[in-house]
Amino acid sequence: MLRELGGFLERDDPPGRLGGARLRGVLVRSPRVRLEVLYADRPGRRPYTRCPVCGGELSPRFNRTLDGGRALLGYRCMTCPFWTPRRWRVPARYRFWLRR
Repeated sequence: MLRELGGFLERDDPPGRLGGARLRGVLVRSPRVRLEVLYADRPGRRPYTRCPVCGGELSPRFNRTLDGGRALLGYRCMTCPFWTPRRWRVPARYRFWLRR
């Protein structure tokens, strides 16, 4: 599976080094792995600028109001399954499954 990802692992660090953040990044981009994120609510957190799971771009999600305006519902990552409502959630645990 790691050969399918090309030189991603050898890009920055010497071969054989793989931390938690890089491992998540590799597994999120792999088509053979399914990721589930479990969250914890942390009040008073600052808004994220990037996805805390994979480092991808966060896209705001809106809903229409009755008077024609827009209301912010939350944010969703464009790369992985991370999402957060207006109250900021923190990824607490990850589950990975091999797809067949």
